[in-house]
Amino acid sequence: MALALPLALTGALAAPSAARAVAPSDARQGFDIPAQDLRAALEAFDTATGISVLYGSDLSAGRRSSALRGHYAPDAALRLLLEGTGLIAQAVGDKAFVLRPTPSAQSGGAVSAQARHRRAFEAQLQQRVLDALCRQPASAPGVYRAALALRVDRQGQIGSVRLLDSTGSAARDAAIRAALQGLPVGEPSGDPGKAYVVLVLPRESRKPADCASAP
Repeated sequence: MALALPLALTGALAAPSAARAVAPSDARQGFDIPAQDLRAALEAFDTATGISVLYGSDLSAGRRSSALRGHYAPDAALRLLLEGTGLIAQAVGDKAFVLRPTPSAQSGGAVSAQARHRRAFEAQLQQRVLDALCRQPASAPGVYRAALALRVDRQGQIGSVRLLDSTGSAARDAAIRAALQGLPVGEPSGDPGKAYVVLVLPRESRKPADCASAP
């Protein structure tokens, strides 16, 4: 397991039927996106590429993108768009990136009570997702990679589960959805109905199994 983040969703994720396959990383395409509010710039990037960019709503507040003009591969274009924002993009599937603060941007500064509450909920969400996946061999982490977009409802249950990319097995994908749909995860931080992304990463051979400590 890796992380859980509250997300703002760009168009391709909100309307997956409209999303198109991402071009190979070395396939260039033309961009003409002016410097502007970061959220608007990311929506323009999404429209141009069909790639979802997921990020905490607090990450976009008050940030402006760099201008992006010219022909670039989508991953290079996103890096250029984020220059000077204090954010980096991490690929979580063929069609999605998650934005995170750079290490230098994360360090220093007092942590607010709201931020502590949010982090506590994110850690709890991650642990409960891990526990649920570990209960069934078909969904147990260890050999697959998955990026899960989860919405938590007002009752503190996972109301919807979306895999941003297949794990490579339709049966495993279905088992993951079944394990998490309706799962109680506690009171969410911030607005109910907010989406979170949880990354499930393959276990390195020398590390203990993810499910070793799960009930």
